Amino acid sequence: MRLCSRCVTADTYPGIVLDRDGVCSHCREFESIQRSWEETRQSKLDRFERLVAWAKKQGRRYDALVPLSGGKDSTYVLYLATKKYNLKVLCYTFDNGFQSDIARQNLAEAVRRSGADQILIRPNPSETRELYKHFLRYTGLFCPVCMRGIYAGTFAVTQQFHIPLVLNGTSARTEERVGPEFFQDGRYSFFRSVLKAHQFPRNLGIFDYDRSLLHKIKRGLFVLSNGRIRLGLAEVQVPDFLDWNYTAIYRLITTEMGWRALPDRDEHGDCDAEPVANYLRRFRVPELTRNMLRHSAEIRAGQRDRCSALQEMENERRQGGGVPAELESFLTHLGLTPEEFRSQTADPFRHMQFQGTELLRRLLNTIR
Repeated sequence: MRLCSRCVTADTYPGIVLDRDGVCSHCREFESIQRSWEETRQSKLDRFERLVAWAKKQGRRYDALVPLSGGKDSTYVLYLATKKYNLKVLCYTFDNGFQSDIARQNLAEAVRRSGADQILIRPNPSETRELYKHFLRYTGLFCPVCMRGIYAGTFAVTQQFHIPLVLNGTSARTEERVGPEFFQDGRYSFFRSVLKAHQFPRNLGIFDYDRSLLHKIKRGLFVLSNGRIRLGLAEVQVPDFLDWNYTAIYRLITTEMGWRALPDRDEHGDCDAEPVANYLRRFRVPELTRNMLRHSAEIRAGQRDRCSALQEMENERRQGGGVPAELESFLTHLGLTPEEFRSQTADPFRHMQFQGTELLRRLLNTIR
């Protein structure tokens, strides 16, 4: 196993290629993204502020929707929307059944301090548990169910209230690089492909909601025109337009929004099932430490030095990458035995049979 000479991603990670300088393909791709960002930083900020002004001029009940999980990025987006840009905001929260106590506290405090309204969607718990089990049984994954619920709820709430602007806190510029071998993001094509092959005998509820073809076309035109064509709705990844320094972000949301991290992690503390999802990633690539991909993302963004990341990864290896303590409560929640869980996740890449080609994935991502 070799690590990238710039970040700390192992060459055993699917899709990674090291060049003759030992630099991985993820870092080379990020170079292009960052170069574009540096060259267009001011124009991106100007464009974002024009979108904000446009949303305000629509005269709607709400200027913007912020999908709010209780995590650091969505809390920061809410701060920007309400405190800096004075938008009338509706927060949308999807309760996936694994919402952590710290997330509920962060959500309540962020909503209170921001003055925003909040709408919570909590699908039928028994139906949702069965859907998680269904996807584990046939794909070895459970996160696509949660991600589908987040997407579907965002579409439904935005259309119900005719909200012109959706502000998300995710971005390829700031997020871990997690390929389709490890993570499916809830797009409708994958979801329906699984259910076409393995019918779910119960009510799908909100999970089966998708935006109309007209709305998909509108979104595609917005994306392809770099935000210049706005046909009533604009959806943006805020870190694509603004500086995103986590040292400053942590300090700000802690003092201004009452945000708190878990004692053992500040990433994905909003979900009690995250350690299980992370465990399944390491099951697919044993060399993958708990925070390898996150460290690599921070190094690329200039927010962590490589030496400290290597030292932390070595500490993680010494502690061992065994079964997380959260697995027991996860299995209890779903009503699964350890034997059933092992058998359902034994083939780590079988979900890929429901995944389209790379070209198709990019097209669907544009119009989804």
